[in-house]
Amino acid sequence: VIFLTTNKSGNLNNEINKNFELIVIDRNLINKMNNLDELQNINTIENEKLDAKLCLTAIIKNKIKLITAIILDSYTLGNEWIKQLKYLSSLNLIQIEKTLYINDFNKNGLSFDFELNQNQLEIKKEENRLLHGLKYILLEKCYENKPFYVIEKKIQEIMLFMGTSDNKNIIPVFLEIFKDAYFKNFNINVVLSEVSLNYKKVSNIISNLSNVNLYSYLPNLNELIKKSDFIIGAGGTNTWERIYYNKPSLVIKTADNQEIVLEALRETNTAFIQEELPTKNNLEDIKKRLKDLLENKKVIHKISNNSITLVDGFGRSRVAFKLLGLTTKLFLKCATLEDTLLLYNWYKDYQSRSNSLSRNTVNFNEHINWFENQLKSESSLIFILSDNFNTPLGYIRFEKTNIKFNEINISYGLDHISRGLGISKELLKLGILEAKKHWKSRLIFKGTIKNTNIRSIKTFQRLGFQRIKSNNKNEEYSDYCLKYN
Repeated sequence: VIFLTTNKSGNLNNEINKNFELIVIDRNLINKMNNLDELQNINTIENEKLDAKLCLTAIIKNKIKLITAIILDSYTLGNEWIKQLKYLSSLNLIQIEKTLYINDFNKNGLSFDFELNQNQLEIKKEENRLLHGLKYILLEKCYENKPFYVIEKKIQEIMLFMGTSDNKNIIPVFLEIFKDAYFKNFNINVVLSEVSLNYKKVSNIISNLSNVNLYSYLPNLNELIKKSDFIIGAGGTNTWERIYYNKPSLVIKTADNQEIVLEALRETNTAFIQEELPTKNNLEDIKKRLKDLLENKKVIHKISNNSITLVDGFGRSRVAFKLLGLTTKLFLKCATLEDTLLLYNWYKDYQSRSNSLSRNTVNFNEHINWFENQLKSESSLIFILSDNFNTPLGYIRFEKTNIKFNEINISYGLDHISRGLGISKELLKLGILEAKKHWKSRLIFKGTIKNTNIRSIKTFQRLGFQRIKSNNKNEEYSDYCLKYN
């Protein structure tokens, strides 16, 4: 894994350097390739081509001949960059297998194999190449043990984070607000990097506020978010870290690409949005609003409760799977309470619902009760299909419907990322073996399949299932049976 950058300094690059190779592209080479006066008038397309040439120079210099995946995260580079890079790579016999563009602004007509926009709500008719939706949210590995319940509690810990450098000077405004006697009963944690132009000013103000703590550098915000009861923050990627832990927050847009995040938050009612940028002019209005919010426990509880089902924490694994494909063996693990949200989102998946025998809608609390009972039941088994990277690829459930004759009903489903790869057969095969081990007797497996679901019918038939006379009154479905001695 290699990172190309034009600047070797900074906290992010320091973290990258600990585990990966960091190659610094010398953009001064552009000046050597072109007259400086001409460079000032260069158009966007030519700039992308020049940047691609510099990247390829770095790749050749490091003797790289095979690139499994190129990931581009840039607002100024795009289509012309990847076209030029592919063209120059082919001339130098460098193979590029897959490309991904982080498309925060939803640019159209891109020539990348995949486009990632984790910030928008999922679109139903999703193309295989579009990694759109909150299921692709990229969280660090430390974000784990997601809570599935929200307890109504008194607000005591407040966190304030406006990005690494707080370019909009928002933190000083809130520090003025926190000088109000009302906020002395709260423990307030402020995060701001020492590289910020405001750092000294902020540090001086905080030194006179006994209940406010300043953190200048943290490897991540995980622990601070977990212990916070209310968070004031920008609308960047940190938003989803807060949502993962169901934290109520006041969100402020500090960059244009955050508008899509705010749209998702408004639609799902999972945060309080501060539409106007905080300044000294509207300080009193914001102070009043913040006080009102902190006193309204019911509204805060509702916002937190709405957050529970949005982010499951597996986005990182899903993106990697789309880029690399199936590279390891598949295995089943017994479902646990940690899989509650995973199974609920699979249950809600529109494609799975369209093939399901049951069309009833279930809310998350009802699902929790059902799932807990399933895990306790001696007549039910649920397994999660994964690869060696713990990517959740699907599930299979077995339920004894006739104990006397050992009849077992099968239901299963695949995650969107694993459909069309021929994984269903392996899922059924592994599941049936696990059920046989568990119940240790002669079993009769039965699957009820929608007649238009040709793929599932063929999968069952390949494993020896045969169509049988059905007691099912719904003529859209047929039963398939396998006797297992």
